[in-house]
Amino acid sequence: MKDGMKRTVFVEFKTMKHVWDQKTIAHIRIARFAKDLLPCADIVTTVEQFKKYWHKRIDNLVFVYGSRFGDFDLIKKFVEAHPESKIFWLINEYELTPNSTLKKIWDERGVHVISNFSKDFLSYKGFSEYDVINLNVSAYREDAIVIPPLERKYDLLYFGRFRQDRKQYFKDYLEKAIISTSKKNIPKWRGLLGKDGKYIDKVNWNGGKAFLRFFRYSLYLEDVFTHSHFSHLADRFYEALSYGVLLLFDKNCKSTIELSGYPISGHQIVENGKDMWEKIDHMNKNFDKFLDVQEALKKTYLEERETAKKKIIEVFK
Repeated sequence: MKDGMKRTVFVEFKTMKHVWDQKTIAHIRIARFAKDLLPCADIVTTVEQFKKYWHKRIDNLVFVYGSRFGDFDLIKKFVEAHPESKIFWLINEYELTPNSTLKKIWDERGVHVISNFSKDFLSYKGFSEYDVINLNVSAYREDAIVIPPLERKYDLLYFGRFRQDRKQYFKDYLEKAIISTSKKNIPKWRGLLGKDGKYIDKVNWNGGKAFLRFFRYSLYLEDVFTHSHFSHLADRFYEALSYGVLLLFDKNCKSTIELSGYPISGHQIVENGKDMWEKIDHMNKNFDKFLDVQEALKKTYLEERETAKKKIIEVFK
């Protein structure tokens, strides 16, 4: 490491082998995105990797918080071994709260939070510094293999999470949709939509061949909370954009769209399930024309991504 260069270490809680190879886990993807921007950065996830840095200077110690489970005793000792490190918390979910071990450390040492939402929405208030950066831009799949619209087999895929704060929209919009979800959540969906729903596994983003590429449309729904609490456009916006899948937005997402700075076309805003399917029927007659309108948004995305990169570099320099 060159003199004057800061070392940044990202810590994953579960201490799992090979976890950093995953492209489907959001907080890991974000950490890899940030790590690749920095001249001297590494990721620590196994006991062996913790030992590698136990006696080395670490300037920025970044906790990538995606789980309440992990070897917190090991993490506590690792933090104590680096009393001069500046501590960061990198998060992308407003519902997250710190484990009691970490909360105690942060209360004593201070923590610089980096998130994609306002500090007003975070339940933990003990932070010493706070930066809002759109971390979701890292969800754009640079390796996406896009297939021509005429070769796509299906109309609509919903691949957002099953969240209580969205349930009121599901029945209206999704009875005829194909839903991407984990097997454990299928009973929840069936309890809401009945037994006739169509389900596929969670979208696998590894290798650029996500099953999403076989669809023409995807529906964008938000939590009710997010309607009035801006958290940037979600991962699935950037994922669909990268695969050339036309996004349809529930009308209640208008505030998020306006604050995002993306000039989303009016034909992509839907009032309800009936309106959505009517628009799909209409746009299928000239799909390429409507998709071209969305493709123009990639210019805004590239600008937004560069802004996020510059902010991340600035925070850790």
